[in-house]
Amino acid sequence: MASLRVATNLAGYFRAASLAQLEENQMMIVHGADRPVLLCYHEGQVFALDNRCPHMGFPLSKGSLDYGLLTCHWHHARFDLRSGCTFDLWADDTPAFEVRVQGDDIWVSKVPVQLPDAAFHFARLRRGLEENIGLVQAKNIVALLAEGEGAKSVIQEIAKFGARHHRVWGDGMTMLSLVARLGPCLGETTMVYALAAAARTVAGNCAGQPLRHSPGRLNGEGYDEERLSEWMFHWAKVRHDEAAERTLLTALGCGLSREALNRMVMGPIQERIYADGGHALDLSNKAFELLEFISWEYATEVLPLIVEHLTQSRSEEEQGTWRAPVDLVELIRPAEDALRKNPPRTRPGAVCRPDFCSQVLGEHPQAIIRAVVEALNHGVPPVDLARHLTLAAAWRLARFPESNDIEDWFAPMHTFSFCNALHRVLARGETGSEVIRGLFHGAMSIYVDRFLNVPGAKLPSEQPLENLPTAADELRETILSALDQRKEWSEVPRLALRYLRLGYPEEKLIDTLTFAAVREDLDFHSLQVLEAGLTQAEEWPPARAF
Repeated sequence: MASLRVATNLAGYFRAASLAQLEENQMMIVHGADRPVLLCYHEGQVFALDNRCPHMGFPLSKGSLDYGLLTCHWHHARFDLRSGCTFDLWADDTPAFEVRVQGDDIWVSKVPVQLPDAAFHFARLRRGLEENIGLVQAKNIVALLAEGEGAKSVIQEIAKFGARHHRVWGDGMTMLSLVARLGPCLGETTMVYALAAAARTVAGNCAGQPLRHSPGRLNGEGYDEERLSEWMFHWAKVRHDEAAERTLLTALGCGLSREALNRMVMGPIQERIYADGGHALDLSNKAFELLEFISWEYATEVLPLIVEHLTQSRSEEEQGTWRAPVDLVELIRPAEDALRKNPPRTRPGAVCRPDFCSQVLGEHPQAIIRAVVEALNHGVPPVDLARHLTLAAAWRLARFPESNDIEDWFAPMHTFSFCNALHRVLARGETGSEVIRGLFHGAMSIYVDRFLNVPGAKLPSEQPLENLPTAADELRETILSALDQRKEWSEVPRLALRYLRLGYPEEKLIDTLTFAAVREDLDFHSLQVLEAGLTQAEEWPPARAF
């Protein structure tokens, strides 16, 4: 900002140039306290701006002055000389400096007019999300982390924006919850990439969408879990979005425990077999996980986003793919009915048979259903069964050959993510048969994926590792370079196994794999598989984890 008024107090300013010289040249670059500063003489006034275009860093001194504007000639972004604000939002505002004149001397403030503190950067992040401008989002994420704001604060800000502007929980909020979960393993650079990718996806989901309007909770008090659950099952059945959301908000207002909310939400989702290809349960579980990270005080904003996964999801019996060559739906329904009539009781010390995973990976769906039923009747805790199902689903995915079509990759990925989500849901506390029946859905999805393992790819442990590097840094660098080569990406599992078997820190491997996913701008499925793999590896003894 500038004027030709005489300076009185020059503390906090530096002498930049002579007024006569600037009048002659119109624009001059000077060394500021921490950056190059552009001085502009226009319409009888002096202005000072950061010389770096906030869009791509092009020197603004190469631009032109007219109508009180500075135009960058690279992408033609236009900036107000007085404030530094842009008229082209994709370019972002540029910092402006106070200018004072003493005789022929131009003095410029050492810091910008608007001090860029944490509050400033949070406000800019919100604006970047509202305008769907990835550059603004990323710059302010970088600034916030550099100023010591933790990733949790940034994730909270993005989550609050997403909750206000989403109608349905989508891939952006899922990616945000994945970054929160992977966060403890991520280095500074990877965290920036991951948060920027999540913010960009959330903003893209919300672009052009109106603010959400809540129907509010019921005014009455004292509703118990049984009544609220009855309503939720009914609204899910008749596909009544507003009623389901109002019931959920009422449950939150009545102070239902998180375990009760888990039952009330996840049970109705399982009314439809493998709803939305497993996404309904998986994405709803991610909402719970995000709240566990950012705080349950945001539950009334976040949980309504999953309502349509309860009410509008589609069952596999509607899709038809589970109807041939064997009608899997007709196998599942009797097993669900029997489970409902005789809820399983866990027995101390009951564990899955050593060959349980082999049974689930078998060729006969009747035998697979029977293996799950027998384990439940034997008293094996459902959460332990879900853990074993997830291991079997991981085996299917690991055996996935490169010869399959790219679209086929999603099937085993969804199965693995679904089984992991079911395990996490069951781990939150006691559930009823409504949730436990998801074991049958996961088992049948594993069965459906069997054709994708023909011919089966070799597991990393079945291949030689001795020809691979031995140094930790070299292994991680080789992973990234292998992913740069389209034909060499299949080496990554061997490199990862080599790294783990040599006993190197798992966190750095997770950081490398996460960086590989976000730098390539892969969709959320890749991060889902990585996060589920990390989660499940923590559930097994090291020798069984890999």
